Amino acid sequence: MLWSWRSPRTYAMLSDSSDDGDHAARVAIRPSPIYYLLAIVCVFCAIINTVLFVRLPAALGLPGEKAAASINIADLRRPSQYIQLDFVERPSPPHHREFDNHPILVSIIDSQHPQKVGEVDARRYMSHNGMISPAERHVIVTDTMSTVIQFRAIDYGMELCEIHVHLPPLFTGPSTEAEEPSVVATLYRLNSTRALDERKMSFASRPPRLFKVDDITITPWHYRFSCTSEEVLTFELSHPSFDGAEGTHIEWWQDDDRLQVKPALFMKQHSTK
Repeated sequence: MLWSWRSPRTYAMLSDSSDDGDHAARVAIRPSPIYYLLAIVCVFCAIINTVLFVRLPAALGLPGEKAAASINIADLRRPSQYIQLDFVERPSPPHHREFDNHPILVSIIDSQHPQKVGEVDARRYMSHNGMISPAERHVIVTDTMSTVIQFRAIDYGMELCEIHVHLPPLFTGPSTEAEEPSVVATLYRLNSTRALDERKMSFASRPPRLFKVDDITITPWHYRFSCTSEEVLTFELSHPSFDGAEGTHIEWWQDDDRLQVKPALFMKQHSTK
């Protein structure tokens, strides 16, 4: 079918009065009308594509380039690191394993100053090697101030979580076993399953409370519950929930060492698979 695309040719008679004396053939080529038609179709398609590229996203309500660039990465689902591990044979019941999980966020909020954002990395200091940021977190509970804490459940098959709260001693002297431990703080579960920004956390922007977990006494306290891998867990340590609990003041600094023997707030994870 290639012959159908060839352009028609016209031939002219050789002139006897040629200047150079040679018999030169002069060929006149006329383009086929189909080439003009194809050029018009290409230009028309280019115009249609340009119009659709500009107008169609807005007409369909799709995010534009600026909106797509502003998507918060924290809202994206974290990919699984443990693909197909559920098909690996394991002992049943599982061997007991546990580890300490440290908070990914500790932020102080104040109801008297709803818009105030707590100081981030308050104990950083400059050394001759540069800026040093110690892994120390500040926890405060007063009548108006509370502390928001976030954990991320990690690892595979460690889906039994346990919150531990070890409060500092509130008085000196020997304790009396006959005395009933007094409630000094209350732990709430907050409605947030995404990592919060410590630089934007304030009383006004804090997540709402879901429920009260428990009232905490001066004795070491823990709360066990089920969790899933990569789940973000948000809590608030606040003053006692009952009336007449004025005068609360609990404060300490914690790092990641020796959590069992000093004031601390951390989470243990236990094996389930």
